Amino acid sequence: MLKNITSKFQVSNCKWVFPFILFFVAGFQQMQAQDMGVTALVAPITPMCAANNQSVVVKIKNFDAGTIDYNVDTVVVTVEITGASTQTFTDTLYAGTLAFDSTQNVTVTALCDLSTVGTHIFKVYTSVLSSDASGLNDTLALANIVVNVVPATPTITAYGPITFCEGDSVLLVSSSATANAWTGGSSDDSLYVLTSGPYSVTVSNGSCSATSTITTVTANPYPAVPTIAVYDTTVFCMGDSAILVSSSATGNLWTGGSTNDSLTVYASGPYTVTVTSTGCSSTSDTTTITVNPYPAIPTITTSDTVVFCTGSSVILYSSSAVGNSWTGGSTADSIIVATSGPYNVTVTIAGCSSVSADTTVTVNPLPTVTLAPFTTNPCSDDAPFALTGGLPAGGTYSGIGVTAGTTFNPGSAGAVQGITYTYVDPNGCANSASSNMTVVFCTGIEEYTSEGVSVYPNPTTTGIFNIAVRNASSTEMMISVVDIQGKEVYNALEKNISADYNKQINIMHLSKGIYYIKLSTDADVKIQKLIVE
Repeated sequence: MLKNITSKFQVSNCKWVFPFILFFVAGFQQMQAQDMGVTALVAPITPMCAANNQSVVVKIKNFDAGTIDYNVDTVVVTVEITGASTQTFTDTLYAGTLAFDSTQNVTVTALCDLSTVGTHIFKVYTSVLSSDASGLNDTLALANIVVNVVPATPTITAYGPITFCEGDSVLLVSSSATANAWTGGSSDDSLYVLTSGPYSVTVSNGSCSATSTITTVTANPYPAVPTIAVYDTTVFCMGDSAILVSSSATGNLWTGGSTNDSLTVYASGPYTVTVTSTGCSSTSDTTTITVNPYPAIPTITTSDTVVFCTGSSVILYSSSAVGNSWTGGSTADSIIVATSGPYNVTVTIAGCSSVSADTTVTVNPLPTVTLAPFTTNPCSDDAPFALTGGLPAGGTYSGIGVTAGTTFNPGSAGAVQGITYTYVDPNGCANSASSNMTVVFCTGIEEYTSEGVSVYPNPTTTGIFNIAVRNASSTEMMISVVDIQGKEVYNALEKNISADYNKQINIMHLSKGIYYIKLSTDADVKIQKLIVE
């Protein structure tokens, strides 16, 4: 045929006959028979477990003396399966090369169904589209692939939450009663889990096994036990408050329901804060708040008027028997006040205080009173006269011999008589001043004796003497004994005096000296001198 073709082209067109002949010869040489064969079934491997979508891999070898170019010599690998299943797969190699005596793994398919239990008989062979130089290596000996049953895939049932707090647990139970292998190595049909992690169970029948899907267990830690800081005290009075601050900035739940990081407290009671993080909670120690009530507002009562003069006082009484603190510091239930000012009492019980209204005490000063000295010494028988010299004007005089608050009767006084001037100001405050009035006995003793009065013994050495009055006639007679200073040291009122009157008087307890015996009646006054030796 080559000869005929060459002759034909030589006749028709001599100019290009020779190049064509060269091209044809070269192509003829490349299309010559190649020697390609199968040496092994790489996958699947017997025995195996039933599965679908399995890869079938075979190993081919170039037995030819030269390199095989798949672009020229296309190679087809065929796998025929009989027995437990009937399947055929082919893979055609169009590109690439394979050197002499070299091998190549070819994945014929990745979709082989080996889910049927039993023996699957694999027949594997190759062919070269340009023809194979030798058929000896084309077909591999039959391979028996034994497929074993795969146990049912186990499931895990969790008895309880799979997310819990450290210290708790969850029970995981396999759907298979036997042949279990858990994460961690346990072969029981159930597993108590205390720690976080992925858990699965594998069930095996000796040849094949099946593993459950993963059950992820989360064991969350407890948050740190919170503490409560108090600003500023746990004991206070009604109407005040305390601020409780949690040591945790988040996750707080206070007694009463607040979820802030702090709590303002107005009422007594136990308070805690619970901190929750990822479902786990820790609770603080209890902080006890005590809110004390205020005592009743005290009242003040007084023993007398709260307006008085210097030298007087008033008693202020608290309505509370305990817990008192007065203006000035006293803690008694009453105080004696002698100075002007506002006064109140504070009652404190359990640290809480109530204050009374003010009670104002006014202490008026005493007036300044003077009495000028008496420079004129009246005689005992002088007529009564008005007293002067006391300031401020408008006051009254008092003392022996003073009548009506303004008049002095020398005959009714002793030798030296203290006169007091008392003045009361518009506030009702009184003050006084004193001065001595000296009364001179201008008439002798004999004159009084001649009028029927006698004193005997006179002088007396014992202090005992007698007074005798002749022809006496009076409804009342005052007997007074006055010392030389004008001080009355003895007096006696005698009634219904008549006829001859006689009375013994004992002044032996008095000092020795000169005394004046004064007999006063409605009609007159008689004075007799007595000497006690």
